[in-house]
Amino acid sequence: MARLPSLKGLQTFEVVSRHLSFTRAADELSVTQAAVSQQMRNLEEELGTQLFRRTTRQLHLSDDGERLLLHVQKAFRELEKGLHKIRNDRYHYLNISVLPSFASRWLIPRLSQFSQQHPDIEIRLLPSFALTDFSKEDIDLAIRFGTGNYPGVNTEFLMEEKAFPVCRPDFFDSDKPGIHELDSIPLLQDAGVGAITWRDWLNQAGDAELEVCYGTQITDAGLLLDLARNGQGVALSRASLVRNDLDKGLLIKPFELVLESIFSYYLVSRTNSQSDPRICAFSQWLKQACEDFSTLT
Repeated sequence: MARLPSLKGLQTFEVVSRHLSFTRAADELSVTQAAVSQQMRNLEEELGTQLFRRTTRQLHLSDDGERLLLHVQKAFRELEKGLHKIRNDRYHYLNISVLPSFASRWLIPRLSQFSQQHPDIEIRLLPSFALTDFSKEDIDLAIRFGTGNYPGVNTEFLMEEKAFPVCRPDFFDSDKPGIHELDSIPLLQDAGVGAITWRDWLNQAGDAELEVCYGTQITDAGLLLDLARNGQGVALSRASLVRNDLDKGLLIKPFELVLESIFSYYLVSRTNSQSDPRICAFSQWLKQACEDFSTLT
């Protein structure tokens, strides 16, 4: 294998190529212009080619310089990604992409349990609605709500989901309102992909023809519950997100009918990720936490 030029020389070449000026490159690198010029002469001698075309007033890259710049910039990007990964591994950060609503309403209240069991692993949550591209993003795990059909990645089932109406305790005049009372109040709807709709619920309740008034629609299922807590209507909520509000009496379940969602929660990772002990530890803990929650509900 041919001996590679010095990293310092290649770094100086990249800076000079961006500025097309030895003076501005010297300022960025905090060295003298003479030092930059010497570095470039050494690199050209080592490679046996001219990297720059020098005119009286301007510096230009030669054809070989243009080709070298593409390789150097690509190599530095890969080096930067590798160093970033090593630093994350060193400090035990586990980067997890998760739906904002699931993060705030379900995962965060339970994370202290994981931290007590694994104090050497630090979690970095990255709330996002988007599917994760593991080939381009520095993410170790993703928690997703869907059908589980995610090609090219490792997918593990976590738990099913259900939906039912919730509202403030004082929203209805009676403790057991009739479904017909929904015709005159705002029905709050989760507008996210895969959400159970009010029409789905009313069809199952036997009131498919009931004329209703739809209130605010919102794509964040957690914020939907904030609307219900503020008395702005009745929300059709996911069971996993509303449990804490029900336990505290902030919201109530005015009707008995519960619908099963066609979507479930899944843990998604790279196909070779199970060799990472941090990922294994979090996966095992999360699956057990989901199993415990499903048993209670």
